[in-house]
Amino acid sequence: MKNILSKSELVVKIGVLEISTRACKLLVADIQQLTKGFHWPAFYNEASLTNTGHLLNQHNIIPWNDFQIKVLPAIQQLIQKSNTLQVQHLCCVTTAALRRAKNRDEIIENIKRNCDIEVQILTQEEEAQATMYGFQWISQGNPQGKVLLVDQGGGSTEISAFTADFTRLNFSTSTHIPFGTTSIIEEIFRTLPPDRTLKSALQQSPQLTQPFVLEAALPLHSHTWSKLIGVGSAITSATKKKGNKKQHGMVLSKNALQHIREERIHELSDSFETVKDLQQYLHTSLSKRTISVQEKLVSCVGLGMIIQIMEQLQFEAITINGVGLRYGVCYQYIKKLYPKWNDNSEQYEKLFLLNAKRIGHLIEGTWVEGSVDNIHPKHGVFVNLGDGFCGLIHMRRFYSRKKNAYKMLKKGQTIRVFIEKVHMGDKARFTLTLWK
Repeated sequence: MKNILSKSELVVKIGVLEISTRACKLLVADIQQLTKGFHWPAFYNEASLTNTGHLLNQHNIIPWNDFQIKVLPAIQQLIQKSNTLQVQHLCCVTTAALRRAKNRDEIIENIKRNCDIEVQILTQEEEAQATMYGFQWISQGNPQGKVLLVDQGGGSTEISAFTADFTRLNFSTSTHIPFGTTSIIEEIFRTLPPDRTLKSALQQSPQLTQPFVLEAALPLHSHTWSKLIGVGSAITSATKKKGNKKQHGMVLSKNALQHIREERIHELSDSFETVKDLQQYLHTSLSKRTISVQEKLVSCVGLGMIIQIMEQLQFEAITINGVGLRYGVCYQYIKKLYPKWNDNSEQYEKLFLLNAKRIGHLIEGTWVEGSVDNIHPKHGVFVNLGDGFCGLIHMRRFYSRKKNAYKMLKKGQTIRVFIEKVHMGDKARFTLTLWK
């Protein structure tokens, strides 16, 4: 945990840095924008593809030299981004990416030495609970009846059960599947003949995990489940939507997932004839097309397992959890900082306002009405806030929406904007983040 302010100062921005099997991901939350409930624009997201799971060798060791070259720069870059965004507390967590590594203590110690940050390895249970907390926070309500959460990572897959109030249920036997998308791909390359046609290899990939899926599903047959919730790269990519907000809450049928999986098999086998051809390409090429091929491969093998699970548990549809682990970790940390967050968030809203910088009617951390004064393609949108004051929505703020989103605005248009920061000095300046 990293804290750059004294304990007496109000914490407004927190960050979660997740070192996952496939990528390093950063989530930054502006708590002040969340006092009236979950608010998508209150978050900043960034990810860097690292394929950390591929570094694990046959002895279940991640060589530090490889980690230092392929993963450490991404961690350092995201920490720098969190500093740029003025994050006051940065929490770093990891899951199967390091949980499986025999030398995980060495890796964590080296990360601390190089980045000055503590890394917490979450257990399978902690990971499942945090993921469900994130789903609950965003969905703003409880389901009718007991639910199952399938959390498919790169190194493993968890099937977790929850009551209607999101209390975790435990079983006498494990519902853990020791395969995720990355480890399935590794198993294909390790066990199948190199000259096997890629099409047949991908079609038969579910056979590699079938015994483990059957075993994990066995204790769940004696219960009645109201909903199946899925999270992970394969299931979110099946939505064919970009961004957490658009993905979250979508319901996909088993038939739709089967159709998408068949599409992926067709696309990959059109480009690569054999297993060896694909393996050599992934190991030698570093391009945008490589990333696209990797994503299609992850989607293909991941959906194969998801469909298996749905068939075993007799589900015809699955609800997408588009946010994943880091939102749940973020929610847990907000609750740790502000224990009564759910019970009476209004008191925290007043607390933030009481401690906020202000000039005239303009208060840091509030929404105000203004008019578009000028639109600059390099700097951003300048907004007239009244009383001679002007604020800026910097151009980088538009990247989280969509390319050229600033062109939606017109000079003179009245908009509501959020005052992220008040800069005191000879001439007051205001940093604005969003409009609505």
